Amino acid sequence: VSPEFTDQTKSYFRLPLVEGENMIQIELRDDYGNSSTRTFSIFCTPPAEEKITISVEASTLGLGYLIAPTELTLQPGQPISVYLSQLLQANGFSDEYDGTLENGYYLKRIHREGAFASVNIPETLLNKIQSIPSLFYNAANSSPDSLGEFDYTQASGWMLCVRSQGSSVYEYLQTGLSALIPSSGDHIRLRFTLANGLDIGGGPSTGGTDENWDQEW
Repeated sequence: VSPEFTDQTKSYFRLPLVEGENMIQIELRDDYGNSSTRTFSIFCTPPAEEKITISVEASTLGLGYLIAPTELTLQPGQPISVYLSQLLQANGFSDEYDGTLENGYYLKRIHREGAFASVNIPETLLNKIQSIPSLFYNAANSSPDSLGEFDYTQASGWMLCVRSQGSSVYEYLQTGLSALIPSSGDHIRLRFTLANGLDIGGGPSTGGTDENWDQEW
């Protein structure tokens, strides 16, 4: 191995290491034929990759996970919108949005043929929604191939909440997805609401004065 560089007193070498034990042998020789050999054992443990976890859920429609919790490798400086768009595409969905992935990203709708054909809104939630005229529930205002804002009610759409590493509480975002840079260990849930978040525990984050309903669906 040739030295990476040499100064007046020392030479510096860079050695590629593999995971596990690495045997390094160093042999020194002088101009008079003298030599000395030393062998060292270096154990290499590569740094753990930093991860985040993202899921996409439509439990309010009886569909459960559209994408089960999935670990993704953290890329420094990337906003949540980039991870989410990549995850959707990797699972056969496409995302329709305003803005760009890096600026002003607002998720309007996701698309995948036939993915939303078996909607079955839980009875307790459906009764609640139908009892509130201002939600304008309309089952016909929907598509089997896409899901997004104003489907089924005038207060529907996608919302995102985050649980940081070490916390047991999910917090709903009050900022755009492209403005949030996730941290290692974050658990991120993209959830579909039929009632401005009141049905999934995120009502106050929308700026309204109504309290969350007595259960989440």
